[in-house]
Amino acid sequence: MALVNHQEVEVTITAVASVGSQVDANGTTGFIDQVKHPSWWSTEVAPPQMGDRLHAVVLDDSRTPPRLSALQKDIDIARALTSSPHAPRRYEYVGDPGILAAVQPGSEGRVIRTAADIDTWMPERDSDEPAEPFTYVVDVAGHLRLAPRRSEHVACAGRGWVLGAGEISFRRQGIGWAVTEISNQSTGYCPDLASWPAVAEALDHAGLIRPDGFTHEFVFRRCEDCGELNVVREDDFVCVFCGEDLPRHWNVSP
Repeated sequence: MALVNHQEVEVTITAVASVGSQVDANGTTGFIDQVKHPSWWSTEVAPPQMGDRLHAVVLDDSRTPPRLSALQKDIDIARALTSSPHAPRRYEYVGDPGILAAVQPGSEGRVIRTAADIDTWMPERDSDEPAEPFTYVVDVAGHLRLAPRRSEHVACAGRGWVLGAGEISFRRQGIGWAVTEISNQSTGYCPDLASWPAVAEALDHAGLIRPDGFTHEFVFRRCEDCGELNVVREDDFVCVFCGEDLPRHWNVSP
């Protein structure tokens, strides 16, 4: 599982040093500095020990290992940031539980922070791969992540929540890269068309030339009568499984 900023996780302390504690978060290693453990601020809290279970939040996912905090004030700040009315919707995995269970640690897609990252990643692909769209997600930290076509989106996301997901194609343009096609096609996350601003921001941050919106749009709805997931085609908001009307608003998950 990839740890991303503002993410809350349950961790287990695996090693203790004078400067802080190494922790395990579902197979991913993190670190809690001594000042980010409650015992630093209160003598009523026991010092960290191996095997302790803590609820923590990710503070800095760019460091190795990622830095976390077990302080309630940091958890509250993260919750305020992610619950802001201006914050983009986060999408949880709603696909096949068997696919989720099969995701292995370290399966996360390559983070693309600059066009140079694509220069590095492309030569690692098979020769026929660039002819097909790649799998992408935008993780909750706003990073674009890429994986080979037919990779599961939930694997690309390291089992985490996303701000966007779909398929993407590139071509060389000058010394950089341009996005030629991009969609929100992901039956694992079923992102709404309203996820585009978060996707666009991730592309902009990576310095990629992009279109003004999804070049291929998918409208996902869950039937409120039978519970089945539908892909709405030609503006026909009728469940293909039971014939009931589908809502106009996105409702795949709470």
